[in-house]
Amino acid sequence: MQKTRTVLVPTAAVMVLLASASHGATISYTAVLNGASENPANASPATGTAVVTIDTTAHQLSVDVTFSGLLAAATAAHLHCCATPPTNTAVAVPLAGFPAVMSGTYSNVFDLTQTATYSATFLTANGGTAAGAEAGLAADLAGGTVYLNIHSSTYPGGEIRGYPVPPDLTISKTHGGDFRQGQTGEQYTITVTNSGGGATTGTVTVTDTLPAGLTATSFGGSGWTCSALPALSCSRSDVLNGGNSYPDITLVVDVAADAPPSVTNTASVAGGGEADSTNDSVDNATTIVQTIPLLDRRGLALLGALFALLGLNALRRTD
Repeated sequence: MQKTRTVLVPTAAVMVLLASASHGATISYTAVLNGASENPANASPATGTAVVTIDTTAHQLSVDVTFSGLLAAATAAHLHCCATPPTNTAVAVPLAGFPAVMSGTYSNVFDLTQTATYSATFLTANGGTAAGAEAGLAADLAGGTVYLNIHSSTYPGGEIRGYPVPPDLTISKTHGGDFRQGQTGEQYTITVTNSGGGATTGTVTVTDTLPAGLTATSFGGSGWTCSALPALSCSRSDVLNGGNSYPDITLVVDVAADAPPSVTNTASVAGGGEADSTNDSVDNATTIVQTIPLLDRRGLALLGALFALLGLNALRRTD
């Protein structure tokens, strides 16, 4: 059932809602399309994937779909909103120009400032304005209540569908054992994981902030493009599917002779079209073993004299 909103707010308030709902200007969502996700589920062998990207700065919606194996040529495709799985609901955005084939691709960019982008039902449910509809669509994509549906004559209600979900990059950092003052070649290992359900899109960047007492001598990993030292920044643009990790980044450091007993190294990740940026940074506390300084000849002589005096004093007490 199409849910109804009353959106009687000024433009500034709408833009605040957009920012709040999307957690950023551009977010990509990935859907796996199949018959099992339909309601009722069907036995169609067809499959597909869809990437839905909303840009609340440019006010654009990009939809890219690849599908194959439909039992009949596609008759239509839509973004439906708004209902939690597996509930059926009304059309929000018709995918104009979707090809009438059993296997193929589709790519289109929609102008979210145009009322014609949305179905009349969705537009009315969101205050009757394009700004309200854009805010609603951004919020509902973030809330997981939008699904993409491909219809055919075999299954008029929908042959395959899926709910677009966002990627979520997380980062971890480890090191082996304690460091020691004056040591060289100590290592940190940095791992970036896509903990979300959707695939990443665009550039992913990792940065590291070294504390005083550590000096980087190497920073990089397989497939990463890294800046020259002393900058600690690496990036890549290949797709990372949900549940997978990129190859590790290794940070090699030298430890200063006067490094403090404990330091904290911080690494952060950004980009990839993710929605949640609250888990994009990690601190790694490192214990540094303090080295006892060696005495020079003069120091040794003074220490010997001190022990001699202590010995003489002890002998006098026994007399």
